Amino acid sequence: MMTTTLNKIQEHHTLLTARRFGGTFISTIAQAGIFADPENRKRVFAAFPELVYQYGPSSHFYSEDQ
Repeated sequence: MMTTTLNKIQEHHTLLTARRFGGTFISTIAQAGIFADPENRKRVFAAFPELVYQYGPSSHFYSEDQ
C-alpha cells in the first residue's frame, strides 16, 4: 500500500470529508481526528489509512471548499 503524506490543511479537509460522506463509524473516527492533538491525529491516520484513500485529496469526495 502506498503511503500518502498530507499537509495539515489536507488532513483537516480529509477528516471533514470523511465526517460528511462516511458511514457512522468512519464519521465518528473522523470527528475524533478533528478534535485530536497532532500526535493522536497521526495515530488516527495510521490506524485508518482508508481515510486518505477514500476521502483524501485524490478521492472524488474531497473538497477544500467546506
